[in-house]
Amino acid sequence: MTVHSLPLSKPLLVLLPNEIFFDIISTFDHWTIKRLSTVCKRLRTQCLPYLFRDIHVSFTPHGLLALRGLSQSDEICQHVVWVTYSVTDILDPRVADAQKLREELYTSRAYAEDETEHYYLKNGNMKTFPAYESILEAFLPVGASQRNVLGKSLDMDVVSSALCRFPKVSKVTLRYDMPPIVPKFIPMLLSLRIKPEESLRHHLKVLAGGIRQTRDCSITIRTVEFGGSSKAWGSVNIDTSAELLRDILEDVEVLRLFRANAILTGAYQLPPFGHLREIDMCDFPVIDRPAFQKFVKGHLNTLRAIHWHKVSVNSDFLRRVTQHPNVSQTVIFQPCVFRQRVGVDKLLLTRIT
Repeated sequence: MTVHSLPLSKPLLVLLPNEIFFDIISTFDHWTIKRLSTVCKRLRTQCLPYLFRDIHVSFTPHGLLALRGLSQSDEICQHVVWVTYSVTDILDPRVADAQKLREELYTSRAYAEDETEHYYLKNGNMKTFPAYESILEAFLPVGASQRNVLGKSLDMDVVSSALCRFPKVSKVTLRYDMPPIVPKFIPMLLSLRIKPEESLRHHLKVLAGGIRQTRDCSITIRTVEFGGSSKAWGSVNIDTSAELLRDILEDVEVLRLFRANAILTGAYQLPPFGHLREIDMCDFPVIDRPAFQKFVKGHLNTLRAIHWHKVSVNSDFLRRVTQHPNVSQTVIFQPCVFRQRVGVDKLLLTRIT
C-alpha cells in the first residue's frame, strides 16, 4: 500500500521509522506529545517514553496516589527516568481543625502581635488584619491535605514502594517550597508551620527510604537534585539530618543544588562520596569557603566538573581549590543547568595519567 492510497483517517506518522519519529517528537513540548498520543494506539505506544520519562509528584494525597498508580502500570513504569518530588513546609496539625485554628491559633499572641504590626505597617490601617474567615479559607485546605498524607504515612509508603518499581530511574529531584498560600498570608504562615528543620527532616526521611529501596533492588540513583524557593531553603538547618543525607547521596555521581545551600552545608559534615563527578550550584551564597574547599579537595579523585551560577565564587577561586599536579583545568561556557537561557562558566577537571 502506498502513502497516497492510505485512508485519510490513518495518521501518516505511523509509517515513519521509529528513529525518524523520535527525532521529530523530541522537538515537541509535553502537551503536544500528550495530544499526539491520543490519536491512535500505536502513536500512544511510541509517545509513552517521552510522556513519562519525567514525572512530577506533589506532597498531596492526589499526587502520591497518582505516583502509586503510575508505579503499578507495567506499561508506564519502564519509561520513568526522572522523578521530581515537590514538598512544602508542614503546618501545625491544629491548622487542619477549624475549631482549633480559630480558638488556639488565630487568637494566639504567638503571632497576633507580629501580624498586627505587619499589616499595620504595610497598609496603615489596623482593620487590614485578616478576618478569621479568610484565614480559614487560606489555610484549612492545605492543613487538611497534609494531615491526610501524614496521618496515613502515605508519603512514606508510596515513595518507598514506587521508586523501586521504575527500573530505569536514575535521577531524583526534591523541590522544597513554601505551602501554596497567597503572599499576603506569608507572615502568618511562618507562625503556623512547624519548625522548618522538622519539615525538611521528614521529607528527607521519605526520600532516603525510597532511595534505600531502589538500592536494594539494584537500581542506582546517579543524579540527585535539590531545588525550590529561597524562602524555604533560607531558613533551614539540616545538622540533625546528616545521616539521612548520607543515605540519599551514597551513590551520587551528579549533585545539583538550586538555592539549596543547606544541603551543601550538610554535605560538609559527611565523608567523601565515592562516585561524585559533578557539582552544579546555582543561586545561593557559598558562605563557608574553607569548608567548601575541604569538601572539593576531598572529592578530587572523582570530581570532573563544577558548574556555578550566582553562588559568590569565581573561576579563580575554583581553580585554586581544585589545583593538583595530576589534574588539568579547563573553563567552558555553556547554558545554566537550571536556567537554560543563561550562559555560565563550567570548570572541567581532567586526570593526567
